Amino acid sequence: MKRLFSLLTVGSLIAILVAFALAQVPVSLVRGKVILGSASAQSNPQSYLGPGGYADRSGVILMTGTQSFNGSLNAFLIPNQNVGYFSGAVSGYIQFNFQVPLLITEATYNQQNSDAQGTWQFQGSTDGISFTNIGATFALGGATSQVLTTLNGNTTRYQYLRLNGISGTTSSGPYVYAMLFKTSF
Repeated sequence: MKRLFSLLTVGSLIAILVAFALAQVPVSLVRGKVILGSASAQSNPQSYLGPGGYADRSGVILMTGTQSFNGSLNAFLIPNQNVGYFSGAVSGYIQFNFQVPLLITEATYNQQNSDAQGTWQFQGSTDGISFTNIGATFALGGATSQVLTTLNGNTTRYQYLRLNGISGTTSSGPYVYAMLFKTSF
């Protein structure tokens, strides 16, 4: 039974690697962890997506959204760059398309300062049409780096993950400095 489980685990990993290759997503296996992007840029392997978990992933993850935002939504994918910031009331969503289903179990939101950004909730989808709430609502912001643990109970692989606005007001003060996603296999 243990050997069968090992074979299924290896088979699942191979299927994920093949799916990324077919989608022409750069992918590497580093110390037992799948890393989206170039392994040569890897300085500190983690279970967060992207080389080192903290690199430009704008060519790997596709962004869309309806939330009022000044600049490029790729600000959520490019660390420490003044690319974009929230504006106005919390009234829409920011959507991440990973191009293949992933089991996301944690996220880290980074911004320029500690301004609050309203109340949000994660939602997941396998088809980009029907979305399911994941975990409880949470206050976004309030720190320059915020670990969002509401995804800890997620047990479903989603291709699409939404940061869905619930209530409140965003601050145009801080630039968004990236959102990182931790995946589990």
